[in-house]
Amino acid sequence: MTPEAPGPEADGPAPPTRRRPGGRSARIRRQVLDAVLAELGEHGYDGLTVELVAARAGVHRATVYRRWGDVGGELRHVLDAAGDDDWRPPDTGSLEGDLAALNHEIQDALTAEPPVVAALIAASFRSEQADRAQRRLWDDRYARCEAIVDRAVRRGELPPHTDARRLLVTATAPLYHQHVLLRTPPDPGLPGHAARTAALAASAGAFTPSPSSDRAALAAGVRGALERCCPGSDAQLRGSLAAGTADDFSDIDIAWVVPDARFPDCLAHLVDVLEEVQPVDDVRSDPDFHHSDRRRLLFVRFAGVPLFWRLDLDVRTASVADDPDYDAGNPAARARADEWSRPASALANAIGAVKAVARKRDAEARGLLDRGFARIGEDDRATGAWASDVTRLAQAAASRDSSLSALAAQVTALAARHLDET
Repeated sequence: MTPEAPGPEADGPAPPTRRRPGGRSARIRRQVLDAVLAELGEHGYDGLTVELVAARAGVHRATVYRRWGDVGGELRHVLDAAGDDDWRPPDTGSLEGDLAALNHEIQDALTAEPPVVAALIAASFRSEQADRAQRRLWDDRYARCEAIVDRAVRRGELPPHTDARRLLVTATAPLYHQHVLLRTPPDPGLPGHAARTAALAASAGAFTPSPSSDRAALAAGVRGALERCCPGSDAQLRGSLAAGTADDFSDIDIAWVVPDARFPDCLAHLVDVLEEVQPVDDVRSDPDFHHSDRRRLLFVRFAGVPLFWRLDLDVRTASVADDPDYDAGNPAARARADEWSRPASALANAIGAVKAVARKRDAEARGLLDRGFARIGEDDRATGAWASDVTRLAQAAASRDSSLSALAAQVTALAARHLDET
């Protein structure tokens, strides 16, 4: 899972999320990225300079400055290039075997000489650009590794709804602790021991949702946090959870009425308030109400819970609480084209399509997918091969916004888990 130094472009096809130049430009890029890795491995972050990289790559330093900027830009490109591969997690036929093989790959990468991977991790603590790129790479790698957990669930080794990310972090963390933090010599038994411990804990249900992370408990926690942060406000459950008709795929609908004078302040502190309940991955605003002075419709994706458990939060001031159509269709309330993400909206449609198919609502799923393709200008339509349809939409969305690649991988895994290809 830990990337090795990215190999030559010809080693494997680049994924559709990035386009790379060919010919002389590709050769120069390869020379510079190789030089960055070599200099970083030999001299560490403090010894890494644009001048040394340019000299080692055999190019003029102006070329490096023009295309990569500073050292942080160089590191960002190195880490992004590491994700341009077709790496997949091991498939040995058992959960423990897969985790042990994965851990052996990680230990080999962390203890290789020169210590390029460890140096890249260390550099991410010194450079903001490298830090963001490193996080993108981790998200991508963990998303790919969710296949290990999915296979184990299908084989009956793990209970349904096992939290793949928590299990994978638990299985691999001892390698990073020993080799990056403590810098101990390689232990041949560590990869297998860490894998066995995590697999045993997972099979006993250690990574399945607990009562504290149950959807109803999450909804109750959100409601309480909202009302505490804004005295005089009222947060009420709506939709299927409130009606008692929720199924496994239902999201969380909450209507939050706040005093008119507190509306801007409540919105400004909303993410911090929600983080007290559950880490937040992303918040999107419905473009129809993005500039409304008294209403917002927000879509919140929490970390560490199923993608189905999206929070749909309708925030209104008390003066319009009883007006369901306030600012509906008002052009002044609508977001500009550059103020909302069409690819992110398309991914939300992809998740909604998985729900619809699972509920036997094929027409609804087809509509969601077709609108998702159209929203990002993709000349494609749903075919009824649902897992394939969702995967194509997720990949198309990620190709238009590479920051969504990790989420797209999660959506693809979600479709594989819940949809039968027919």
